[in-house]
Amino acid sequence: MDVLQEYPPVVNRSERSRAVKEALRRIPHLPNGAVDWEFDDATLVLRGCVASFHVKQLVQAAALRLPGVNRVVNEIEVDHQRIGPTRSDSRLPS
Repeated sequence: MDVLQEYPPVVNRSERSRAVKEALRRIPHLPNGAVDWEFDDATLVLRGCVASFHVKQLVQAAALRLPGVNRVVNEIEVDHQRIGPTRSDSRLPS
């Protein structure tokens, strides 16, 4: 038994969901609602569709830094034809 083993911080379900929402909100060029997620213990499963592999990797990297997440399963699909409004485009109507 490794007594120096690190354990993830205990984080409740609502805190984890809030942290995921906040992390996704900060990713540029990620349309609202493009990515769904669910937790399976300390594994975060990501699903959805984004316009580039770069955005897919940004989502995964952000997820790996979240408290209480030990593993990420990235099932996000990339569709280069997908063009949708982003939160940062101020020319779009509200």
